[in-house]
Amino acid sequence: MTLVVIIHGSGQSARFLFVRPVGVLLAPLHDFRRTLRWARLTNGVAPMRKPWPFIAPRRDPLQMRSPDHFRGPTRLAIQRQFLHALGHYLLVVWPVLFGILAWQLGLGFLIAWIERWSLGDGVYFTFVTGLTIGYGDLVPHQPLSRFLAILVGLLGTVLTGLIAAIAVRALQTATDDST
Repeated sequence: MTLVVIIHGSGQSARFLFVRPVGVLLAPLHDFRRTLRWARLTNGVAPMRKPWPFIAPRRDPLQMRSPDHFRGPTRLAIQRQFLHALGHYLLVVWPVLFGILAWQLGLGFLIAWIERWSLGDGVYFTFVTGLTIGYGDLVPHQPLSRFLAILVGLLGTVLTGLIAAIAVRALQTATDDST
């Protein structure tokens, strides 16, 4: 057993205060001050009658639990699994997503050309209509552009549903792997 010797002062005035085994944590600060005060009063003789409280070293919580009490993965682990699965499914479905988005932008540019809007207004109209927000600040007046706006809205609904389905599938994958 290795012991720690605590000495107060230096040189000729050094006084032995107390000895503690390594692994036993030091007492709180008020106990340390009380020990210093006691050592000054008793001329540095360590107390033997009062044992110091033994504090067991901390163990890993997983070692303390039996397999029956296993709580499952943490929230952070599930989030990582979800993001990993989401990235995987987005890579698989990326050509379809890009195709729908390209069709929407193409139709938006065509609507902007027919209605004589700027390209920025055409892209803005495409996303507002495709996400089914529909502010109403830009309204197509030509019959062809109205029909194309309906197609943009339908493609936007498909795009939103596809992204929601990918997110749900990724969540299912993350929670199925964790149980």
